[in-house]
Amino acid sequence: ERPGFRGWLLDDSVRICLATGERDILVTLLEGYTPFTNRDRFSALTAEAAKAELEGDLDNAVNRYAEAAERWAAFPHALERGHALIGVGRCLRAIGRELEARERLQEARELFVSLGGVPLVVETDDLLASATAKTS
Repeated sequence: ERPGFRGWLLDDSVRICLATGERDILVTLLEGYTPFTNRDRFSALTAEAAKAELEGDLDNAVNRYAEAAERWAAFPHALERGHALIGVGRCLRAIGRELEARERLQEARELFVSLGGVPLVVETDDLLASATAKTS
């Protein structure tokens, strides 16, 4: 394996696996993967968070997504940080921690607005509306 090759594909692959519920494919992508750079490590951390989410291990997923968001912020990579924050928010909502979920989702929304990522803003707004409806 060449350095970085799988890491660059991992970010989009994670989102596809999440959207389709393909845990096994995500596991296969992570098996034997050796991250070579910080960016690769952060992509792998995000993938591990998504794997935990798909397995229903939501507390672990929250922790991994939160760590990934911090790492992406320091990298910096605003888009991937936003995706990690959405993951935190999704998992927090699923375990009933709505206030914390809204905070993380709002952070993600602000990042996506700053990037001009209209579809991601819409996705985040949908999650925010759902989180707000649960606490109303």
